[in-house]
Amino acid sequence: MPHRISRLQYSSAFLQSRSTSNKKLNTTNQLHKSHITHILLKMLRSIILSLPFFLYCISPCASSTIISNWSISNNSFLAPSPLSIKPTPASSSTEVTDINSSSMKSEIFLSILDNSGYDKKLRPPGINNGTGPTAIAVSLYIRSIENIDDVRMEYSVQLTFRQEWLDPRLNYSHLVERHTKIPYLQLVLPERIWLPDIFFSNEKKGDLHKLITPNLFTRVYPNGTVLQSYRITMLLSCPMDLRFYPLDVQSCPIRMGSYGWTTQDLVLKWKDDSEAVKMALDFNMPRYISTKANKLQNNALINNLIRHAGSA
Repeated sequence: MPHRISRLQYSSAFLQSRSTSNKKLNTTNQLHKSHITHILLKMLRSIILSLPFFLYCISPCASSTIISNWSISNNSFLAPSPLSIKPTPASSSTEVTDINSSSMKSEIFLSILDNSGYDKKLRPPGINNGTGPTAIAVSLYIRSIENIDDVRMEYSVQLTFRQEWLDPRLNYSHLVERHTKIPYLQLVLPERIWLPDIFFSNEKKGDLHKLITPNLFTRVYPNGTVLQSYRITMLLSCPMDLRFYPLDVQSCPIRMGSYGWTTQDLVLKWKDDSEAVKMALDFNMPRYISTKANKLQNNALINNLIRHAGSA
Protein backbone atom coordinates (compact mmCIF):
# COMPACT_ATOMS: atom_id res chain seq x y z
CA MET A 1 0.00 0.00 0.00
CA PRO A 2 2.72 2.54 0.79
CA HIS A 3 4.35 1.68 -2.49
CA ARG A 4 1.20 2.62 -4.40
CA ILE A 5 0.96 5.96 -2.61
CA SER A 6 4.53 6.72 -3.55
CA ARG A 7 3.84 6.09 -7.25
CA LEU A 8 0.79 8.34 -7.18
CA GLN A 9 2.81 11.08 -5.58
CA TYR A 10 5.48 10.66 -8.23
CA SER A 11 2.92 10.91 -11.04
CA SER A 12 1.43 14.07 -9.56
CA ALA A 13 4.83 15.67 -9.19
CA PHE A 14 5.70 14.82 -12.80
CA LEU A 15 2.47 16.35 -14.08
CA GLN A 16 3.08 19.51 -12.06
CA SER A 17 6.63 19.79 -13.43
CA ARG A 18 5.45 19.33 -16.99
CA SER A 19 2.76 21.98 -16.55
CA THR A 20 5.35 24.41 -15.20
CA SER A 21 7.72 23.87 -18.15
CA ASN A 22 4.83 24.36 -20.61
CA LYS A 23 4.01 27.66 -18.93
CA LYS A 24 7.63 28.76 -19.16
CA LEU A 25 7.73 27.80 -22.85
CA ASN A 26 4.56 29.74 -23.57
CA THR A 27 5.95 32.72 -21.74
CA THR A 28 9.20 32.55 -23.80
CA ASN A 29 7.26 32.31 -27.06
CA GLN A 30 5.16 35.29 -26.12
CA LEU A 31 8.32 37.28 -25.34
CA HIS A 32 9.83 36.33 -28.72
CA LYS A 33 6.65 37.29 -30.53
CA SER A 34 6.53 40.59 -28.67
CA HIS A 35 10.19 41.31 -29.58
CA ILE A 36 9.63 40.49 -33.27
CA THR A 37 6.49 42.64 -33.29
CA HIS A 38 8.49 45.51 -31.79
CA ILE A 39 11.18 45.19 -34.48
CA LEU A 40 8.62 45.10 -37.28
CA LEU A 41 6.86 48.16 -35.91
CA LYS A 42 10.16 49.99 -35.68
CA MET A 43 11.02 49.13 -39.30
CA LEU A 44 7.57 50.20 -40.46
CA ARG A 45 7.95 53.50 -38.64
CA SER A 46 11.35 54.08 -40.30
CA ILE A 47 9.87 53.39 -43.73
CA ILE A 48 6.94 55.72 -43.09
CA LEU A 49 9.27 58.50 -41.91
CA SER A 50 11.48 58.18 -45.02
CA LEU A 51 8.55 57.96 -47.43
CA PRO A 52 8.38 61.78 -48.03
CA PHE A 53 12.05 61.73 -49.15
CA PHE A 54 11.38 59.02 -51.75
CA LEU A 55 8.31 60.86 -52.96
CA TYR A 56 10.42 64.02 -53.28
CA CYS A 57 13.11 62.27 -55.35
CA ILE A 58 10.72 60.68 -57.83
CA SER A 59 10.38 63.84 -59.96
CA PRO A 60 13.85 65.48 -59.67
CA CYS A 61 15.65 62.17 -60.19
CA ALA A 62 13.98 61.31 -63.50
CA SER A 63 16.42 60.07 -66.13
CA SER A 64 15.98 63.00 -68.53
CA THR A 65 16.79 65.52 -65.77
CA ILE A 66 19.88 63.59 -64.73
CA ILE A 67 21.21 63.51 -68.28
CA SER A 68 20.71 67.24 -68.79
CA ASN A 69 22.00 68.44 -65.40
CA TRP A 70 24.77 65.94 -64.64
CA SER A 71 27.74 64.69 -66.60
CA ILE A 72 29.79 61.53 -66.05
CA SER A 73 33.47 61.97 -66.85
CA ASN A 74 36.27 59.45 -66.99
CA ASN A 75 39.58 60.99 -67.92
CA SER A 76 41.61 57.80 -67.77
CA PHE A 77 41.79 55.72 -70.93
CA LEU A 78 44.35 53.01 -70.28
CA ALA A 79 43.56 52.55 -66.58
CA PRO A 80 40.01 53.75 -65.94
CA SER A 81 39.42 55.30 -62.56
CA PRO A 82 36.08 55.29 -60.72
CA LEU A 83 33.50 57.42 -62.45
CA SER A 84 33.14 60.87 -60.97
CA ILE A 85 29.78 62.59 -61.15
CA LYS A 86 29.78 66.35 -61.03
CA PRO A 87 26.98 68.85 -61.63
CA THR A 88 27.06 70.89 -64.80
CA PRO A 89 25.72 74.42 -64.39
CA ALA A 90 22.45 74.87 -66.19
CA SER A 91 22.68 77.12 -69.23
CA SER A 92 21.04 80.49 -69.00
CA SER A 93 17.89 81.03 -70.98
CA THR A 94 19.49 84.10 -72.55
CA GLU A 95 22.50 82.26 -74.00
CA VAL A 96 22.76 79.46 -76.57
CA THR A 97 25.79 77.29 -75.79
CA ASP A 98 25.26 74.50 -78.35
CA ILE A 99 24.71 76.09 -81.73
CA ASN A 100 24.02 72.77 -83.46
CA SER A 101 21.16 71.89 -81.12
CA SER A 102 19.62 75.35 -81.21
CA SER A 103 16.02 75.34 -82.31
CA MET A 104 16.71 78.62 -84.07
CA LYS A 105 19.10 76.98 -86.54
CA SER A 106 16.39 75.33 -88.63
CA GLU A 107 14.38 78.54 -88.66
CA ILE A 108 17.37 80.54 -89.87
CA PHE A 109 18.22 78.15 -92.71
CA LEU A 110 14.55 77.96 -93.68
CA SER A 111 14.46 81.74 -93.88
CA ILE A 112 17.69 82.39 -95.79
CA LEU A 113 17.63 79.36 -98.13
CA ASP A 114 14.01 78.38 -98.74
CA ASN A 115 11.80 81.39 -98.09
CA SER A 116 14.12 84.02 -99.57
CA GLY A 117 14.35 82.55 -103.08
CA TYR A 118 18.10 81.88 -102.76
CA ASP A 119 19.58 80.71 -106.08
CA LYS A 120 22.88 78.89 -105.72
CA LYS A 121 23.51 79.12 -109.47
CA LEU A 122 24.13 82.86 -109.15
CA ARG A 123 27.35 84.11 -107.61
CA PRO A 124 27.22 86.58 -104.71
CA PRO A 125 27.42 90.32 -105.43
CA GLY A 126 31.02 91.38 -105.80
CA ILE A 127 33.19 94.28 -104.80
CA ASN A 128 32.59 97.91 -105.82
CA ASN A 129 29.02 97.99 -104.47
CA GLY A 130 28.16 94.66 -106.02
CA THR A 131 29.17 95.52 -109.58
CA GLY A 132 32.64 93.95 -109.48
CA PRO A 133 33.83 90.37 -109.21
CA THR A 134 33.34 88.23 -106.10
CA ALA A 135 36.50 88.21 -103.98
CA ILE A 136 37.68 84.92 -102.47
CA ALA A 137 40.25 85.17 -99.66
CA VAL A 138 42.41 82.03 -99.44
CA SER A 139 44.95 80.76 -96.91
CA LEU A 140 47.16 77.68 -96.63
CA TYR A 141 48.51 75.70 -93.70
CA ILE A 142 51.27 73.47 -95.09
CA ARG A 143 51.62 70.31 -93.01
CA SER A 144 54.28 68.45 -94.99
CA ILE A 145 56.18 68.34 -98.31
CA GLU A 146 57.33 64.87 -99.33
CA ASN A 147 58.43 62.62 -102.18
CA ILE A 148 60.35 65.23 -104.17
CA ASP A 149 61.11 63.34 -107.38
CA ASP A 150 63.89 64.74 -109.61
CA VAL A 151 63.12 62.35 -112.44
CA ARG A 152 59.35 62.83 -112.63
CA MET A 153 59.68 66.46 -111.52
CA GLU A 154 56.90 66.29 -109.00
CA TYR A 155 56.34 66.43 -105.25
CA SER A 156 53.51 65.77 -102.80
CA VAL A 157 52.15 68.19 -100.25
CA GLN A 158 49.63 67.84 -97.42
CA LEU A 159 47.88 71.05 -96.45
CA THR A 160 44.77 72.65 -95.06
CA PHE A 161 43.14 74.90 -97.66
CA ARG A 162 40.72 77.60 -96.53
CA GLN A 163 38.59 79.92 -98.63
CA GLU A 164 36.38 82.72 -97.39
CA TRP A 165 33.91 85.03 -99.12
CA LEU A 166 30.94 87.27 -98.39
CA ASP A 167 27.45 86.29 -99.56
CA PRO A 168 25.02 89.04 -98.40
CA ARG A 169 22.07 86.78 -99.29
CA LEU A 170 23.03 84.56 -96.31
CA ASN A 171 22.97 87.41 -93.80
CA TYR A 172 20.88 86.34 -90.79
CA SER A 173 21.98 88.93 -88.21
CA HIS A 174 18.47 90.41 -88.23
CA LEU A 175 17.01 87.01 -87.34
CA VAL A 176 19.15 86.50 -84.26
CA GLU A 177 18.01 88.10 -81.06
CA ARG A 178 20.53 90.41 -79.46
CA HIS A 179 20.72 88.37 -76.24
CA THR A 180 21.32 85.13 -78.15
CA LYS A 181 24.94 84.32 -78.90
CA ILE A 182 25.28 82.31 -82.13
CA PRO A 183 28.79 82.94 -83.49
CA TYR A 184 28.23 80.86 -86.64
CA LEU A 185 26.13 78.06 -88.12
CA GLN A 186 27.62 74.79 -89.30
CA LEU A 187 26.32 73.97 -92.77
CA VAL A 188 26.10 70.18 -93.11
CA LEU A 189 25.08 70.31 -96.79
CA PRO A 190 27.36 72.93 -98.38
CA GLU A 191 26.02 72.14 -101.84
CA ARG A 192 22.88 74.09 -100.92
CA ILE A 193 24.74 77.38 -101.34
CA TRP A 194 26.93 78.90 -104.05
CA LEU A 195 30.52 77.64 -103.88
CA PRO A 196 33.59 78.90 -105.76
CA ASP A 197 35.12 76.46 -108.25
CA ILE A 198 38.74 76.73 -107.05
CA PHE A 199 41.21 74.19 -108.42
CA PHE A 200 45.00 73.67 -108.37
CA SER A 201 46.30 74.04 -111.89
CA ASN A 202 49.56 72.10 -111.41
CA GLU A 203 47.92 69.19 -109.62
CA LYS A 204 48.48 65.68 -110.94
CA LYS A 205 46.55 63.79 -108.28
CA GLY A 206 44.66 64.81 -105.16
CA ASP A 207 42.72 63.31 -102.27
CA LEU A 208 40.48 64.70 -99.56
CA HIS A 209 41.19 63.11 -96.18
CA LYS A 210 38.15 61.09 -95.07
CA LEU A 211 39.31 59.23 -91.97
CA ILE A 212 37.19 58.95 -89.78
CA THR A 213 34.95 61.53 -91.42
CA PRO A 214 35.58 63.87 -94.36
CA ASN A 215 38.02 66.53 -93.15
CA LEU A 216 36.06 69.60 -94.20
CA PHE A 217 33.60 72.08 -92.76
CA THR A 218 31.49 75.00 -93.94
CA ARG A 219 30.52 77.81 -91.57
CA VAL A 220 28.11 80.66 -92.17
CA TYR A 221 28.51 83.77 -90.01
CA PRO A 222 25.70 86.21 -89.14
CA ASN A 223 26.89 88.87 -91.62
CA GLY A 224 26.84 86.34 -94.49
CA THR A 225 30.54 85.46 -94.50
CA VAL A 226 31.18 81.84 -95.53
CA LEU A 227 34.29 79.94 -94.44
CA GLN A 228 35.28 76.59 -95.91
CA SER A 229 38.20 74.42 -94.81
CA TYR A 230 39.60 71.27 -96.46
CA ARG A 231 42.47 68.95 -95.50
CA ILE A 232 43.93 67.56 -98.72
CA THR A 233 46.97 65.76 -100.07
CA MET A 234 48.11 66.51 -103.62
CA LEU A 235 50.76 65.39 -106.06
CA LEU A 236 51.96 68.54 -107.86
CA SER A 237 54.21 69.08 -110.84
CA CYS A 238 57.40 71.07 -110.32
CA PRO A 239 59.55 71.99 -113.34
CA MET A 240 63.16 71.66 -112.17
CA ASP A 241 66.47 73.02 -113.40
CA LEU A 242 69.11 70.39 -112.56
CA ARG A 243 72.13 72.04 -114.18
CA PHE A 244 73.69 72.79 -110.78
CA TYR A 245 72.79 69.41 -109.27
CA PRO A 246 73.44 68.50 -106.47
CA LEU A 247 73.82 72.15 -105.38
CA ASP A 248 70.59 73.21 -107.04
CA VAL A 249 67.72 75.35 -105.77
CA GLN A 250 64.24 74.44 -106.99
CA SER A 251 61.12 76.61 -106.90
CA CYS A 252 58.02 74.42 -106.62
CA PRO A 253 54.70 76.24 -107.02
CA ILE A 254 51.19 75.67 -105.70
CA ARG A 255 49.00 77.36 -108.29
CA MET A 256 45.31 78.09 -107.74
CA GLY A 257 42.58 79.58 -109.85
CA SER A 258 38.91 79.45 -110.81
CA TYR A 259 38.04 76.70 -113.26
CA GLY A 260 34.99 78.30 -114.86
CA TRP A 261 34.74 81.95 -113.83
CA THR A 262 36.85 84.68 -115.39
CA THR A 263 38.47 87.51 -113.44
CA GLN A 264 35.48 89.66 -114.32
CA ASP A 265 33.33 87.45 -112.08
CA LEU A 266 35.71 85.99 -109.51
CA VAL A 267 39.14 86.94 -108.17
CA LEU A 268 41.40 85.24 -105.66
CA LYS A 269 43.39 87.09 -103.04
CA TRP A 270 45.50 86.06 -100.09
CA LYS A 271 44.00 86.55 -96.68
CA ASP A 272 44.99 89.93 -95.30
CA ASP A 273 46.53 88.77 -92.03
CA SER A 274 50.02 87.35 -91.54
CA GLU A 275 48.65 83.82 -91.30
CA ALA A 276 47.72 83.53 -94.96
CA VAL A 277 50.51 80.97 -95.37
CA LYS A 278 51.79 79.00 -92.40
CA MET A 279 54.06 75.99 -92.01
CA ALA A 280 53.51 73.28 -89.42
CA LEU A 281 55.69 73.50 -86.33
CA ASP A 282 57.13 70.01 -86.92
CA PHE A 283 57.72 70.67 -90.62
CA ASN A 284 60.96 68.99 -91.74
CA MET A 285 62.53 67.61 -94.92
CA PRO A 286 65.68 65.44 -94.66
CA ARG A 287 67.07 66.24 -98.13
CA TYR A 288 65.98 69.83 -98.62
CA ILE A 289 65.77 73.14 -96.83
CA SER A 290 62.57 75.11 -97.43
CA THR A 291 62.97 78.87 -97.39
CA LYS A 292 60.10 81.21 -96.59
CA ALA A 293 57.25 80.70 -99.04
CA ASN A 294 56.61 83.62 -101.34
CA LYS A 295 53.02 84.78 -101.74
CA LEU A 296 52.55 85.95 -105.29
CA GLN A 297 49.80 88.13 -106.71
CA ASN A 298 48.89 85.74 -109.52
CA ASN A 299 47.23 83.24 -107.17
CA ALA A 300 50.32 81.09 -106.78
CA LEU A 301 52.56 80.10 -103.90
CA ILE A 302 56.24 79.40 -104.55
CA ASN A 303 58.25 77.19 -102.21
CA ASN A 304 62.03 77.49 -102.64
CA LEU A 305 63.64 74.12 -101.97
CA ILE A 306 67.44 74.08 -101.42
CA ARG A 307 69.04 70.66 -101.64
CA HIS A 308 71.46 69.65 -98.87
CA ALA A 309 75.05 69.56 -100.13
CA GLY A 310 75.97 66.05 -101.25
CA SER A 311 72.43 64.62 -101.00
CA ALA A 312 71.06 62.84 -104.04
